[in-house]
Amino acid sequence: MKKLIITIAMALIISNINAQNSVITVYADSEVSIGGSNADDLTTIDIPVAPGDITGKKTVCSGEADVEYSISPVTDAASYKWTVPPQARITNGQGTTSIRVSFKSTSGEVCVSASNKKGKSAESCIEIKVNLKPTASAGVDVSICNGLSTNLEASGGKSYSWTPSTGLSNTNIFNPVASPTSTTVYKVTVSNNNNCGTATDEIKVTVVDFTPFKKCGDNLIYEGRAYKTVKIGEQCWMAENLNVGTMIRGNLIQADNGKIEKYCYNNNEVICETDGGLYQWNEVMRFGAREISDICPCGWHVPTDDEWKTLETEIGISQMHINISGYRGTDHGTKLQKGGTTGFNAIPAGYRKMGGYFYDRGTHMTFWSSTEHNLANAWKRLMGTEYKTIDRSYAIKKYGYSVRCLKN
Repeated sequence: MKKLIITIAMALIISNINAQNSVITVYADSEVSIGGSNADDLTTIDIPVAPGDITGKKTVCSGEADVEYSISPVTDAASYKWTVPPQARITNGQGTTSIRVSFKSTSGEVCVSASNKKGKSAESCIEIKVNLKPTASAGVDVSICNGLSTNLEASGGKSYSWTPSTGLSNTNIFNPVASPTSTTVYKVTVSNNNNCGTATDEIKVTVVDFTPFKKCGDNLIYEGRAYKTVKIGEQCWMAENLNVGTMIRGNLIQADNGKIEKYCYNNNEVICETDGGLYQWNEVMRFGAREISDICPCGWHVPTDDEWKTLETEIGISQMHINISGYRGTDHGTKLQKGGTTGFNAIPAGYRKMGGYFYDRGTHMTFWSSTEHNLANAWKRLMGTEYKTIDRSYAIKKYGYSVRCLKN
């Protein structure tokens, strides 16, 4: 078989053709293939035109899968190329007139073009809006003292509905005030009001009863343990070091895990029975937990730096020295130590240093205040058996010190 290709500039001129059973095929780019004798058999193939309208959903939800988009077949098209918004994925049908798409959270266009060996068409596109599904968060569990309240705070959507209604100021806002009289689990249902469903989450509000206590000087019962108390001026103090929580070894960090953890000197739990536990400042303050803000019982609290100053003023430290840092007073530290005249009965429990090492049991006693100095440090009080004064200074929050509670 003989084949002749003729490129035509302005017109098609064919002559002196001696062929049998030939077929003439004329392409749009003016190439002519002549290979047979039947001149009436003439076929023209063009670059495809742009596809028609795309059929499919214009609004979808984030995470929605297997959404179908399709077009009618395009004349002369051999295949089709689809594109989808960022993060979306074509799961089936690429190269055909119908695809299925899985979306994430990004809106954009679904587009398609047709092609053959002569070229590719212009695109046809449809704009897709991706509505976000709600993601519910009711916040972290919280404990409150009986008779008090807490602000709940949900997030993740545009409308909120809380159940049960017991103790809530409003069930249809994101931040109702909760005042339950017993431990309650609240459920919040969140919606974005866009037909993309709802999401739910729960928060447990634990109600802690106030520790029964009549007057200063009586024993305070907390977590099954009796603590002596003493009145100094107008303040009522624990007269023993706090010993609450589960012992962990000194080389570990007290964690934000919803449980109170303590160190015992030299990792000996028996020593906690006499000297009390040693606590890092963040553990003392329950890692910034709302409402019940420290490890003291309901109705009591870890004293502030100013409340320590009130105690020190009561036992005679002058106003000239009360606000300075360092060692202050004369025999005022002795008054607070075991056997001193105040009944405060501070004992030299030592302390835990970073790295898990323990120091100075029998000679030094250090107590946290609830007052921060900066992000890394908090104010404390230090006394020692070998000197009579009281040191006011700040220390690294990761150290482990003793705790005394003060009545509200």
